[in-house]
Amino acid sequence: MAGHLLQLKVNSVRGTFRRDSPYRSGAIATAIATVVVTAAALAVIVASWSLSPELVRGLAVTSGILASVAAFVAAAVSPGGDDLDPRALVAVGRSPLRAAWESLTTSAIGIPAAGTAIVLLASLSLWRADALALAIGAASMLVGFCTLVTLARLGSLLGFLMDQRRVAGDVVAAAVFLAILLLSPVLFVAVTAPWAATGTEPLQRAAEVLAWTPIGAAWGAPSTALSGDLVSALGQFGVALATLAVAALLWLGLGTRLARRTLVDTSGREVLDLGFINRFGGSPARVVAARTITYWLRDRRYQVVNVSIVLLPLLALVPLAVVGVDARYLALLPVPLLAFFLGWTLHNDLAFDSTAVWLHITSGMDGRSDRIGRALPTLVVGGVIVVLGSAISGLIVGDWLWVVSEFGIAAGLLLATTGFSSVMSVLYPYAVARPGDSPYSQPVRSWGRGVLMHPVAGLLAILAVAPSIACGVIGILGGDWWWHVAALVLGLVAGAIVLSWGIARGGRLFDDRSSELMTFAMSS
Repeated sequence: MAGHLLQLKVNSVRGTFRRDSPYRSGAIATAIATVVVTAAALAVIVASWSLSPELVRGLAVTSGILASVAAFVAAAVSPGGDDLDPRALVAVGRSPLRAAWESLTTSAIGIPAAGTAIVLLASLSLWRADALALAIGAASMLVGFCTLVTLARLGSLLGFLMDQRRVAGDVVAAAVFLAILLLSPVLFVAVTAPWAATGTEPLQRAAEVLAWTPIGAAWGAPSTALSGDLVSALGQFGVALATLAVAALLWLGLGTRLARRTLVDTSGREVLDLGFINRFGGSPARVVAARTITYWLRDRRYQVVNVSIVLLPLLALVPLAVVGVDARYLALLPVPLLAFFLGWTLHNDLAFDSTAVWLHITSGMDGRSDRIGRALPTLVVGGVIVVLGSAISGLIVGDWLWVVSEFGIAAGLLLATTGFSSVMSVLYPYAVARPGDSPYSQPVRSWGRGVLMHPVAGLLAILAVAPSIACGVIGILGGDWWWHVAALVLGLVAGAIVLSWGIARGGRLFDDRSSELMTFAMSS
């Protein structure tokens, strides 16, 4: 029976290249990409023969993590699917659990899997100098390969569920949006980091941490063994083995459930799917938040704003880099700037609603729920950016006390700007391009007091966090450790106070100015 499944899988792969196959172009593109990536990886492996074990570990861990993420994401967004998934196997008499298991094992057959296997086999040459490291490397590469296959199966299952719920486009757009926001601090740190002075030390330092993560352990264990630390190498191998076990059990559970659902006829059911509103609804504030997220992902006007948020920190820091400001200091700036602009862009959120704002007013929704709902997506996305961006800065700068100050300042700016924007968007909205118009068209009549008041609101947010900024600067310039703690506490406290005031005050203004807001919405 195993040979029969193997033959079916091979025929399935070959069938995608037939001229009448709807997946032929995708299969050809996948094959070409696999050949190119495999050749490039083999070239890197050959070039790495003369490198130190620490640097090899940095390259291996980084490449392995990227490969793990790519396997999951590519399977989630790729069209079509595997002909031998659990739904197909259970239909021909397999039990649900056996169908899930056979679907997982046959996933190791395919062009991307073959290219991955070639690269992993070639990578064993990096640890040929030590027999024990080579043995750990062989075991780790086997575990790593199985983990990649399992992650790909989980990704394909996620893609199927997204297609079934008709949210694939929204989820992909959300992932791209987060990636774009993270691009700003990553690019700036990569360009301005003191590589000349520190060499590959940042990469090696990052690899030491990432080699203990679930998707990085398998790739770091062989080089750790080659450097002589056998205990750590075995520990990392244990982490990799546990990761594979958890991923496989997760797939077997989900795959079995999917196979069982196939045996139940649900074709007669038709459910109205409202996207994010279905998933995050339940209260007025959460419904507003869900609608705001939908606008972010689908409205071209918001997309232009999102791109601007990424570019502004880079453009603001270019003059500082040109005049020779220390790159370690500059590496700390993108995250606070990004947090500031992310919160400040809420200052005209009502105008982007156009006539849809009447739904909030005529339904009797209280202003506080409106303000909370519009602030939630910014706070959630901004929180993720602040945490991840600060971690990236810490890996590059190497001083985690500095990161404590950076985190406090960035979080304070995010909270404070969101609070002030929640008030200013009700007091001083100004007209923007209508839905469907070019995002770059700005009505001439939009100029008013808002042109002055919205920058003032941004300045007030900076002043509110000024004590935190001052403590952070003192700590970075040589102050004691408690200056960094003070920067963290003052930033969070000041930001929380301004946010609470902004939500409450903005909500009252929304209720009091409902007639003016309706007039503005209908005339803009």
